[in-house]
Amino acid sequence: MTTQGGAQGGPPRGGRKGGKGAIVAAVVGLLVLVGAGVGAYVFWMGSRTKSVAREHLPGSCEVVIRVDVESLLEAKAVQKHIVEPIEEKATELENAGEVSRFVAAKIDPRKHLKELVVCVTDVSQGKPSFVGIMGGSLAQDAVVQALDSHDEDNAFGAPKEHDGRLVIQHKDSGIYITQSTEDAAILFSSDKSRLDDVDGTSGDWKDYELPLDKPISAQVTKKAAESLTKQLNAIPGLSLSGAGEIEVTGSLEPGRLDADIGLGDPEGAKSFVSAVNSFLSIARLSPIGPTSSKEAKQLLGGTKLEADGGTVKVKVKIPDDLVDEACEQIGQWAVELEEG
Repeated sequence: MTTQGGAQGGPPRGGRKGGKGAIVAAVVGLLVLVGAGVGAYVFWMGSRTKSVAREHLPGSCEVVIRVDVESLLEAKAVQKHIVEPIEEKATELENAGEVSRFVAAKIDPRKHLKELVVCVTDVSQGKPSFVGIMGGSLAQDAVVQALDSHDEDNAFGAPKEHDGRLVIQHKDSGIYITQSTEDAAILFSSDKSRLDDVDGTSGDWKDYELPLDKPISAQVTKKAAESLTKQLNAIPGLSLSGAGEIEVTGSLEPGRLDADIGLGDPEGAKSFVSAVNSFLSIARLSPIGPTSSKEAKQLLGGTKLEADGGTVKVKVKIPDDLVDEACEQIGQWAVELEEG
């Protein structure tokens, strides 16, 4: 597997490669490209090749995240607060001539992105690195060329050839971006050497629990989960000897997260639920601190835990107004990104 990478158009300054912030910035940055600007240019160029992001996953992931981009972009909150403001801003920009022409011609880049997956490794070592893949219907080398040709703010380094592919790097975040030589899938990473792991496709993705009927899903493998045990044992009254896999699913309509945390033995699961429920009870009543805000209390009030054998089942209801607020904040940042 081989690939190259580059960073997205505008992660917040200060995020260095390998951090959680860099992952979020890279993902949001890619979704921003979907909405307008470079996105329209990228997906118009050349003939397109179909790709399936999950088929690029290597077998070494400690954490895997999958997002059904197509369904996510159709969520009302995303449409209202992210997609529509970006498209509107794109038509207002002085340098948006190409964009306006493509928008007027009803070339919608959203139709060409289907799936996003992120593979995180080295979690157990405390220095996680990630590589992401965006699949759909894409033109080879178009992403790097578009980022380079629309780089009025000099946010990216010059594209470089690497193993037969063009790679570009975002200066602030250090993230690399490129496309697969096999099917033109977009590849991005905090570590350029990781891109080689995801250039080609395989059946390794089948080893992960990623339900394809869920808009958002994730899995923390046993290796990574075990490294979390010490942190969990810091909770008063909790004593765990180990942890198994953690599987998470989520959606925006309705807003919810469901997680299954494998702890191995029933007593450990009961101990975990009892300790966390005690903490939640106290946090819900706290008039000060991080859990005192209206938003925090809404989330805490919508969080339920129960033990099912050696597994802890977690259900979190996310109120619609919190989904709207989060999407609105992302949309505002994305519009600022478009403005340069």
